[in-house]
Amino acid sequence: MNSNIDLYRVQMDYLLLFLAQPFTFSNSPYNTLLRFSSSALSWLLIMTLVSLGSSLTFGAMDEKDYGSDLQQIYKIWHDKCDLIVGISQEEINNLRNGIPTENERVQRYVLCLFLVSDALSRDLVINTDIVNHYMPKRMTEQSKKNYFDCIEETKKSGIRVPHLITWNIIECAFKKGPENFIIF
Repeated sequence: MNSNIDLYRVQMDYLLLFLAQPFTFSNSPYNTLLRFSSSALSWLLIMTLVSLGSSLTFGAMDEKDYGSDLQQIYKIWHDKCDLIVGISQEEINNLRNGIPTENERVQRYVLCLFLVSDALSRDLVINTDIVNHYMPKRMTEQSKKNYFDCIEETKKSGIRVPHLITWNIIECAFKKGPENFIIF
């Protein structure tokens, strides 16, 4: 049992280092984050994923429509990913309103949300069961199908860069149904 926990902590450390690496500088106070113990890093990662689930919306889906499972955890995912990557409310609002960006930091925030929610595995496989579990009940079957179509289209695209995989999925989902787009 302890070996599983230790393996998990090593994986979380690796993930946090991967996500934070482009944003660290030799004399930066943010490097302190990378010196935390692995249990603290694991906690931070979990918090980031919770914040991820908080709001993937193009101004259309209100948080009250998320459904109880997603409502209970999305703010935690958002907070974790915001802590790791850093994102402003303006950038989230731009995502909700379909304003495109090539900002890698914003794209990594979306990646972080997928990772902390376990919607994306370490070997870059989308967990459709998790995605389906957190989809709001108010979404029509066609809206849900749109999301899964976007996942399949991304798989077929051959994209292998982690933040571009998740970015492609959310861009596609927005284009197919902005009224059911979720970002938080």
